[in-house]
Amino acid sequence: MALAPTSSAISGSLRSSMLKLLMRLKSRTLATRLRLYEIIIEMQELGITRNEREIFYMDVNVFRTQSVVRRLVSSIASELQISKHDLGVRNTLKGIFIGRLGFVRHHGLGMVEMSSKGGCPQLIPDMSDIAEVLCDYKKTVVVEKDTVLQRIASEIEREKCLEEILFVCGKGYPCKNTVLLLKMIEHKTAVAGLFDLDPFGIHIFCIYKYGSKETPDIRVETIMRIGVCMEDVLEKNAYKDVFVKLNVHDLKMINRLVRFGELSADLLFLRKIDGKVEMEALFSKEPRRLRYFLFRMLERISS
Repeated sequence: MALAPTSSAISGSLRSSMLKLLMRLKSRTLATRLRLYEIIIEMQELGITRNEREIFYMDVNVFRTQSVVRRLVSSIASELQISKHDLGVRNTLKGIFIGRLGFVRHHGLGMVEMSSKGGCPQLIPDMSDIAEVLCDYKKTVVVEKDTVLQRIASEIEREKCLEEILFVCGKGYPCKNTVLLLKMIEHKTAVAGLFDLDPFGIHIFCIYKYGSKETPDIRVETIMRIGVCMEDVLEKNAYKDVFVKLNVHDLKMINRLVRFGELSADLLFLRKIDGKVEMEALFSKEPRRLRYFLFRMLERISS
């Protein structure tokens, strides 16, 4: 097993790369990369870690967007043939859950039990520090949006059977940390997901199931999509008022995703009707509507 690189070795490699870059023509990309080198060298020398969001806010004017930081960090790690963890870059934490889980730390550092109370979600801890997740739930439901998770949380008080389900939310496109949690428990629990019936909601499902470009190996292969589906909005034409017209970005995303056979029917349906449905619109009119759809969709989970 190869030895982990030392901080001084990483700093030395980055300084060498900086000198090479300085010999090239100046550009915004060059300035951005040099600023990131400077930050990572400082982190290595001080023995501190940061996540990509923290790095981004250290120099917003240079980095412009958080995705620039993410791409450059991945590029640097690839060039040096080391992991982001070796660079001192932690996972960005944004995923949350409602339920109770035990997190066993690496290197025998003990176990921490975390549970949500009063319907208040818990932040998923940094999974790079976790060796195992203790999960007693037979069913886990991934919810695309935290606004919908909040609605579900209010139903848990009324419907005690929902306490038997672990709810996880990646707040839109999931961070690596959220997917890592699900990957660690997918063989202990049936994992299902609730997503908008729109091209980008379906794309978010694909990120969970098939991985992203940056992390293709981090995926939840067993996750099933239980809603919102075409049949949910076709009932006696009762919900035709919830559709929003597709835009050019939606149409481009449909063309990208139709190659996934299991998703093509819903995608072609959206293109045919030139519309999409967000969960908030589908559930918002009556309190009973959320309860009705939620239990209907939960019945689709394979036990």
